[in-house]
Amino acid sequence: ADIWCFPGRAQATNEVLENYRTMVHTSNVLLLPLYQKIDETFGAQKAESLKNFARRYFASSANAELARATEEQLFSQVTTAWDFIQERPGTGVKIQFCEWQRDDEQNSRPGTSIYVLLNDMPFVVDSVRQCLNRTGATVRHLNNAVIYVARGSSKQKRGKLQSLVPDADGEHKAEALTCIHCSLISKERHAEIEAEIRDTLKHVAAAVKAYKPMTKKAEEIRARLVANAAQFPVEGAELAESVAFIDWILDNHFTFLGYEEYRIRNRAQGQILEYQQ
Repeated sequence: ADIWCFPGRAQATNEVLENYRTMVHTSNVLLLPLYQKIDETFGAQKAESLKNFARRYFASSANAELARATEEQLFSQVTTAWDFIQERPGTGVKIQFCEWQRDDEQNSRPGTSIYVLLNDMPFVVDSVRQCLNRTGATVRHLNNAVIYVARGSSKQKRGKLQSLVPDADGEHKAEALTCIHCSLISKERHAEIEAEIRDTLKHVAAAVKAYKPMTKKAEEIRARLVANAAQFPVEGAELAESVAFIDWILDNHFTFLGYEEYRIRNRAQGQILEYQQ
């Protein structure tokens, strides 16, 4: 068919569809009216950057959520997030609270969105969600994306967004953007919740920083088991099982958060395990 129909929205013309035909293959068709509005609102260069950003920003959104949102709501969400990432002073975590009012056909309800921007690392989304659950905040839905950006380094432009590319290219740095949309949170609680989020992310960063060294340690243990198999007083099948278990946990089946090291000591009463670190 030459015409797409969007429930509750005007039919797109053939001319508009021609402009967006190639975009259908890389984007959700529910976002096509949003792309059209972006093109109508901004100049060509900014519009292209904003559409690339929108594709990433809404990539984690369920189709049901996109279908419920109006064109204006999607436009407001993506432009607010776009404004948020324009500047990031330093390399720390940037957090911002925004209040909104969503008007549906039957009712109007207020809410609070929390925007979080930091260097990309694993476990950010689930950690922040659990943190908010502990504070009693009601999470309605969220958007999360990894964006690849270049930021200014001069005194006048430090932290300001210079360019954004759709995929990793080795030159742009990866940042994690998480936008958590909640029921209304009173302004009196913003500072408290922000402190909780920062503390949570500090612990996540500590665990992530040590993840590779811990993975390397597991690989070293496996290599020693294989190389010194004849020296261990265990059956071959038991040793093979231990090696297979380490292979399994190294294959993205386990999250390393810490380890303890012990040494086997020979004493008169027999062998003992001695805690090292």
